[in-house]
Amino acid sequence: MNKESLLLVIESKREELHVSALRFGMNSKEVLQISEELDKLIFTYQTLKSCS
Repeated sequence: MNKESLLLVIESKREELHVSALRFGMNSKEVLQISEELDKLIFTYQTLKSCS
């Protein structure tokens, strides 16, 4: 996956996190899981960015 497509996935995941937080509350299992997924995506992006 290239950086540009990864950024799109990150933005989509951020929106999913926002909607889920409004729907289920910040401490719900769903929100925590999405937050962890977003963290991994951001880490991957930062790793790709630092390698180029």
